[in-house]
Amino acid sequence: KPTRRWRFQASSAIYHGPVSSKHLIHFVTGTGELFGVDFDGVKVWSKQLTRISPADQSVKNARVDGPVSCFDETVFVGTMSGVVYALDAATGEEKWQTDIDNTILGAVTVQPATDTQPKRLYVIGQDDGSLHCLNMADGAPQWKSEPIDRCDGSPSSGNGVLAFGSCASALHVVSAADGTILKNITLGDDDQVAGGVAIRGDAIFSGSHSGKLFHADAKAGTIVWSNADADGEIFTTPAVSTTHVIYGAMDDTIYALDRATGTLRWKFPTRGLTTSPVIANQKVVVGAGGVLYLLALETGAELWSFDVSDEISSPSIINGMILVGSDDGSLSAFATS
Repeated sequence: KPTRRWRFQASSAIYHGPVSSKHLIHFVTGTGELFGVDFDGVKVWSKQLTRISPADQSVKNARVDGPVSCFDETVFVGTMSGVVYALDAATGEEKWQTDIDNTILGAVTVQPATDTQPKRLYVIGQDDGSLHCLNMADGAPQWKSEPIDRCDGSPSSGNGVLAFGSCASALHVVSAADGTILKNITLGDDDQVAGGVAIRGDAIFSGSHSGKLFHADAKAGTIVWSNADADGEIFTTPAVSTTHVIYGAMDDTIYALDRATGTLRWKFPTRGLTTSPVIANQKVVVGAGGVLYLLALETGAELWSFDVSDEISSPSIINGMILVGSDDGSLSAFATS
C-alpha cells in the first residue's frame, strides 16, 4: 500500500505522465513549461516554451497537449503550433527545434538504429495524419509520409514500422525507413481512433470511437479479433502483457481482456474518466476521476486507492515510484518505502 512520498507544485496543469532520464524526471504543463526534477521531487531546471502569436506577433507561452519523451538523455516535446523541441535532459539547454507546420497532439517516438540508418525521431501532424521523420541529432526533416486523415494520437514503433490510428476509421502501418504506407487496416464506419496504439511484435492493440478494442496483425494487415464489451469510446492507450490487454473507456470502467482471444476477463467500475493504464508486477496502475488505483492483474480486485485531485494524468512508473500529474499543477510520487 503506497504512501505519497513527495508532491511537486508547478504553475499550471500537468495533463500527461512524466518520463525519466538517468537522474531526473521530466514533464510538461499545458502552458508549455518543461521541468527536470530529481527523484526526491526537487527542481533542477525548468524552461518555458514560447510561440509567436499570429494575431499581433507577440511572444506567448506555447500550448502543449502531448506528453514529453526522453531518448539518449535528450527530452523531446511537440507543441500545438507544430514545433518539436529537443533539450538536454541534465540541464534543460535547448539543442534544436524544428517546425513541422502541423499541429502536434501526440508524443515524439524513436526507432533504434539499423545497419542502414541511424536513430530517427517520428511525430504525427494532427491536421492530416502525416508522419514526419526527423534526424535525432539536429532535427533535420528526413521525410514526410502521405497525408491520411486527422490523427489525435501518437505513433508507436516496433519491428521497423510505425503504427497509429486516425479519423479514417483505420490503423496505419508505415515503414520507418522511408515513410511508405505499408498497410491501411480498415476497422469500421464508427471506429475512428483518437488514442495511442500498443505494439507487441507484429500485434497492434487499439481502442476506437465505437467502444471496440481491436487486435490487428501489422504484417498481414488483418484484424485478429475485436471486443465490444465497453459501453463508451476508448481514448486510452492499452497496456499489454503476455496474457492481458487492459484499457479504460468513457463509460468510467477499466476492462481486462484475454490477449489471445479478446474475451472479457474482468471489468472494474470507477467514479470518473479513466486514464491509460500501466501493468507492473502483476498489478494494474490506473487513474480515474482523479483517483489513483492499484488493481490485481488476474482478478481486477482493488488493492489500494488514493484520491489525488479532480483530474490526474496517466501514471508512470519511475525508480520504484508511481507518478501522476494533476489539473492543480502538482506532480505526486507514491512509493512503498
